[in-house]
Amino acid sequence: MSLPRLLIVDDTAANIDLLRETLAPVNCLLSIATDGERALTLAHRSLPQLILLDVMMPGLDGFEVCRRLRRNPDFNHTSIIFVTARTEDVSAGFEAGGDDYITKPINASEVLARVRHHLEKAELLRALNELNDTLETKVQERTIALAETNKKLQDEIEERRYMQGRMQYFATHDSVTHLYNRTALVEKVSNLITDVQLYRRDVIFVLMDIEQFQLISESCGCIAGDALLKQFADLVNDACTSEMFFARIGGDNFALVCENSTPEEVEIFAKKVVTIVGAYKFSWENRIFEISTTVAIVPLSQEILAYDQVMLVADEMSYIAKRESANGIKRYQPSHTESPNARNYTINWALKLVDSLKHDLFELWFQKISALPSTSKAIESETSTERPQDKLEILLRLFDPETQKIIQPDSFIPASERLNLIPHIDRWVINQTAKYLSENVAQFKNVKNVSINLSAASMRDTQMTDYITFTLNTYNIPASKICFELTETEAIADISLAKRFLETLSRHGCSLALDDFGSGYASFNYLRDLPFDTVKIDGVFVRDMDKNPSYRALVKSITEIAHGFGKEVVAEYVENKTVLEAVKALNIEWAQGYHYHKPHRLNKDNMNKAFQTKHIQTSDHQLNAKK
Repeated sequence: MSLPRLLIVDDTAANIDLLRETLAPVNCLLSIATDGERALTLAHRSLPQLILLDVMMPGLDGFEVCRRLRRNPDFNHTSIIFVTARTEDVSAGFEAGGDDYITKPINASEVLARVRHHLEKAELLRALNELNDTLETKVQERTIALAETNKKLQDEIEERRYMQGRMQYFATHDSVTHLYNRTALVEKVSNLITDVQLYRRDVIFVLMDIEQFQLISESCGCIAGDALLKQFADLVNDACTSEMFFARIGGDNFALVCENSTPEEVEIFAKKVVTIVGAYKFSWENRIFEISTTVAIVPLSQEILAYDQVMLVADEMSYIAKRESANGIKRYQPSHTESPNARNYTINWALKLVDSLKHDLFELWFQKISALPSTSKAIESETSTERPQDKLEILLRLFDPETQKIIQPDSFIPASERLNLIPHIDRWVINQTAKYLSENVAQFKNVKNVSINLSAASMRDTQMTDYITFTLNTYNIPASKICFELTETEAIADISLAKRFLETLSRHGCSLALDDFGSGYASFNYLRDLPFDTVKIDGVFVRDMDKNPSYRALVKSITEIAHGFGKEVVAEYVENKTVLEAVKALNIEWAQGYHYHKPHRLNKDNMNKAFQTKHIQTSDHQLNAKK
């Protein structure tokens, strides 16, 4: 029997050496790849039974390598274990097609246990395939002697059935808790969603997790974490009825599917589970831990059409339960609406945003950014008789077909960020903007550039710069015509990553602007370390700088510092002539606000009107319709 093949994929030599040393007791043939492309080449050449796959690598990351392998039927039975230091990579790894995960820094016992488990699984599959290949031949050869060999043949058939049963078990059950796994759960929920649509059956989905799992796993090790998962599963399973479908989704997330039960009955059951778990003490190496669970209850309804929608709503319910109290239980009620000031988004955003992307319910709006002729930079390369070219900023709105109204970004952007949909929305805006520019070339001849807002989260999308350059090339849009504004809704966690991202766009020819400077997370280090061309001063300070001397001093300081770094400055929320004169006095190059232009939907008529009119008058109390 040939030795099993194992492929280690990691771009760090120290990690490879550590894994190689850890796996020394395992009798297998090791191959090494230091990047995604090399991993794909070696995998196709050697067809390994098991791949240990790092997540963060240059070029193709681990998730993309996994997805490409899963598209090839040759790797249907290859086990893929992600090796990652980030807990948020675990669910993404399972979604990409991974079978298991190992956390960094690695625990030798955990690595050996997981690797041996998957190699045993591969050996069972190999044995099953060999048996299937030979069994038909044996049947033909022994047909004549069927009477005397029937007993032996029946034994072999039973053996095959046993092995097939074991393989089916591995395919639908979790190896740690022995509960149903995510694959079985998705199939179960998908079938029940169909039943709810056709027959209006009563089905309740319940999401549970272990609040202390990360604490115990990190302080006591992954073996302790697995023990906690098994004990938690046993506690809940003992409380379940025969009609309940109990599964482990991954990590410390578990799901219950309750049929023919009312939400009130499930809520009573959830309270029972919370009490049982709360009374249990987890013991490990003379340490005692109290544990608790958060429960989200989601009745399936006619509005829920897919498993992903169920998980979005359940995850949001769990998030609210955690915020409200420990041992929280939160039940989804579609008719429930929260006041606008209670939270920045409602539960319904999970479904609304998915549908909006699918059905193109987002809309592009725009607002002019006007050059101030009195400043030298704004009129650079212009004759004294010509007005400088203005810019425009692309804004995003959402059309709600239920109310037939436009929803402003401050209502849906926070939910988009929390649900990790904001990079998808950014891509939609980039594509739609480039498409409009390509279809209306004449309108943009006298526009200096077009600004598109880009979230900080999109900088972590390793494919985003490639997508931007591909889109601009596809629509034949000069990169110099595009300015990307970084929206500071969260701090830039990795300055070096941000610098590489922005420098790539800058080398391609795009302009870069730092938006809402002066508030939020923006810092002066961004001006020094990141290649921004323009600084946009937060309009909260600009709007009242004619009335508040401290605001004027702050705007003046930001302007001087930005100019010291060689950056142009845009003043936002310029709403009247008095503020405009104060802005001009500070030698600010650009002004944006209702004094010049009120945002409108992006179309030919609105564009023609906007760039034929100098400005519109508004009251001092109007606010900009910002992103």
